[in-house]
Amino acid sequence: MKSPFIRNIFPGNLQLDPGLGLGLIGFIIILRWYLLTLSMAGNDYGMLAMVPLIMMVVPLLILNHQGWIRIGFGKASKQKWLFYAVILGILFSLIIYYIGNHLFGEAMQHWYTFFVKSISLGIIQENNTLTRILLNAPLPLLLFAIGEEIFYRGLVHQCFQERYGSNIASQIDSATFALTYLIHFLILFHEIPWNVLFVPVLIWTLLMFMASRLFFICKLQSGSILGPVVCHSAMNLIMILLVFNQH
Repeated sequence: MKSPFIRNIFPGNLQLDPGLGLGLIGFIIILRWYLLTLSMAGNDYGMLAMVPLIMMVVPLLILNHQGWIRIGFGKASKQKWLFYAVILGILFSLIIYYIGNHLFGEAMQHWYTFFVKSISLGIIQENNTLTRILLNAPLPLLLFAIGEEIFYRGLVHQCFQERYGSNIASQIDSATFALTYLIHFLILFHEIPWNVLFVPVLIWTLLMFMASRLFFICKLQSGSILGPVVCHSAMNLIMILLVFNQH
């Protein structure tokens, strides 16, 4: 299953097992923490775009064609589920937004305000038009959707699936996805007292876990990594439209 690149560096066996999965999870968490810290220090969140790019590149480097197929690369076996994935992504994005809006209004604890600060890459300003946002926002949001789904629902999921089965593997990749955004949230808003952040952080983590499980369902039903990528992309696009409306 190893790519020729990895075979030349590591001639031994490379197994998609829990050990590799935990190593990959730790690597991405540390990388994201480091880049987010640098981004905050320089007030330039463009460096965060390296995270999804690395998530996309890692499977391509370490796996051969057979390995890519195993983690979900390929045409969807149920094309209609790509349409369902779009609808589910839109609906879940609306749910997240209105829960946050009901509880926190436009305060910093609102999760979509958090996204504006962390991955909008400076494209949302008071004088921006909807046209400009639509021309610039989809690229970073699409990068994150593709990178995170290839990594979490593809590579990490496969590392745990053979030993624990698809359902447990999904719970693991969903928990690590939620943990990553929990850490992201806490770093970004480290100046806000913990007693203020506790409730939004708890709800946010649960919502990210639920979103991940939804992405897994889209992968399972569509038979391809395209399912969760489409769902995640739709969710992100609606998020940016809602944020524009909020501002």
